[in-house]
Amino acid sequence: MIDRHARGAYSPDVLRLERRAVPAPEDGDLLIEVLYLSIDPTNRNWLKLETANTVREKIGRDLRIGDAMVGEGLGNVLRSRHPDFIEGDVVAGVMEWQETAVVPGARMRHVDVAEDEPLTAHLTIYSHIGMAAMVGLYEIAKIQPGETVLVSAAGGATGRLAVGIAAAHGCRVIGIAGGPDKCTDVLRAGASAAIDYKSEDDLAAGIRAAAPEGVDVYFDGVGGATLDAALSAMSRHGRVAICGVMSDYEEGPHRVGIRNMFLVLIRELKIEGYLAGSHWHRRGDYFAKLRQLLRSGQIEHRIEESVGLESAANQLSKLFTGDNRGKLVVRVGRT
Repeated sequence: MIDRHARGAYSPDVLRLERRAVPAPEDGDLLIEVLYLSIDPTNRNWLKLETANTVREKIGRDLRIGDAMVGEGLGNVLRSRHPDFIEGDVVAGVMEWQETAVVPGARMRHVDVAEDEPLTAHLTIYSHIGMAAMVGLYEIAKIQPGETVLVSAAGGATGRLAVGIAAAHGCRVIGIAGGPDKCTDVLRAGASAAIDYKSEDDLAAGIRAAAPEGVDVYFDGVGGATLDAALSAMSRHGRVAICGVMSDYEEGPHRVGIRNMFLVLIRELKIEGYLAGSHWHRRGDYFAKLRQLLRSGQIEHRIEESVGLESAANQLSKLFTGDNRGKLVVRVGRT
């Protein structure tokens, strides 16, 4: 449960374990066993308990101190009072960080369990993660073969998918990641070049050196100083897809704004933010494409799993220390 708001540097003790009775499901509800939880940067943002976030769109209200934390997850239906689900169905959607939870059926979607695919692929590939990468590249940036695509947070779950998708589309991809191991992962994912922001004294110069003819598309999950550096390397009529702003999730005195807005004007750049959920009606088409890419080896399903609900708060810390090498998930129930 949420013990206090998480403003400033994140600390796992903003969450604590508590044993509570689970109510009986009402009409339209599902009683589910939570199997896996997805650990995402959005969770960190929601824990600020501010109104300027997306949690209300997900659960219909703001989070408060004393509430169970929520996030994307996978569950097994134990009891259904919704006409579209039966006992034994596997579902995905926003659910409480609990071992057992009651959720509105309208908030869940069926998961087609394939024998040749891990169940957790529905938290990495066929999920909000896969949708964020596909929507940003295809609908927002409208990538074209032969273009140079720059991806920040390229060692993360969404960024690594974006690297593979853009490379498979015939783009030259440059990834920005933290540390030599993550840069190796980025190259393995399909990038032609990887920039280690931790070792670059001048990130803007590093980007320009890697893309001497300019960047056509920037897929951004970081914002702040990284976005500002990327703008300095953009080609005329370049497009920027804002998938996330991780630099703003951890509040502090060193937050950096955009100083290169003049380049947006004179290079006629387009910057557009988006939410993957607003494009959810396209998931059938995008998931089919992602399945094709996964089975051809052009993208990779890679997770870093912890076991037990008690590990969730610490898993969330890894997103901001850079200690993870795969999509962070927590295994809660039996699978």
